[in-house]
Amino acid sequence: MSHAKISPSSLNYRKQCRSYEPTHTDNAAAQEGTLLHAAIETKFYDALDAEQMDLVDKCLRFLKPMEEGAAKVHSELKVNIKLGRHTTFGTADVVIEKGDLGYLVDFKFGRNSVPDAGENLQAMAYAVGVFDAFPKLQEIQVWFLLPRRDETSHCTLSRKDLPRVRKTLETLYDEVTQPSPPRTPSSACQYCNLAGDCAALTGSALSLQQGLDPLVIPETAMPSEMTPEVLDTVALPLARVLDKWCDSVKRRATELAINGHEFDHHKLVSRAKAVSINDVECAYEQVKDMVPLDGFLRATKLSVAQLRSVAKQSAPRGKGKAAVEELNKRLGTLLPDDEDSQTRYLRKK
Repeated sequence: MSHAKISPSSLNYRKQCRSYEPTHTDNAAAQEGTLLHAAIETKFYDALDAEQMDLVDKCLRFLKPMEEGAAKVHSELKVNIKLGRHTTFGTADVVIEKGDLGYLVDFKFGRNSVPDAGENLQAMAYAVGVFDAFPKLQEIQVWFLLPRRDETSHCTLSRKDLPRVRKTLETLYDEVTQPSPPRTPSSACQYCNLAGDCAALTGSALSLQQGLDPLVIPETAMPSEMTPEVLDTVALPLARVLDKWCDSVKRRATELAINGHEFDHHKLVSRAKAVSINDVECAYEQVKDMVPLDGFLRATKLSVAQLRSVAKQSAPRGKGKAAVEELNKRLGTLLPDDEDSQTRYLRKK
């Protein structure tokens, strides 16, 4: 799916820092979001597991009263947005026409919160595009549904609000598209593609100065002396930002070393990458005259997570969880103890 150069979904972050650039990664969460949106649009559910089907059901139940008596329901509607000299676009999950009232619904399948609809610049931008596309609409209810969090938020915009909203967004686009827009350290840095090479951010963070809002520096640099509140609200957000900066430092230094620069205190070393074979059955066919089966099996590392996933996908619909439990029961003592098999870490709520 293509993205607008300055997409509506990035506007709340760009409001914090005019130089913010999102990181477009095709990770598991993004793939799942695409799958769930497609399931709602096409009403095809065979690719969903039980948890995903529950999320889709929540969305469909949420839409049902809005769709009753509607003149038209638009799914995955491309919305073109005109803001003065700027143009952008986005994809509205659902737009419902009901007389002079419209419903604009956006599903957020992640685990993190999003700004409330009344403060959400993405919602405002989409509403501008929907008002322009459907001249009969005089009022739009914008709804955000977060089914994993069982949360909703909404606001109502009327056509008379359109000039004010359009001007607010146009001003932001003017500031974002100016040459060398200012860089402002903020909570948006945690998700910014430029964080690793941002002089404003690293200069502020590494100087250990106070006063950055909302990204601040702990009074003590010793984690053992930090309170849980400081770790939660200050240190962990800062650590995510500095992780990106550290990765950028290592990447730049490695590039210089590869190109011939010799550092006084560091040297370039190499190590073999871990290589895995996807088709184990085919691999054995190619080497079975060289390697006995028992030796081949000893050299093969079995992924329990993948085995559980295959069992779940192969089970009849609604029986995936039971299939995984049966697999665990059959493997029994071959599985590691729970304490050893669990990796624990903190994730941003």
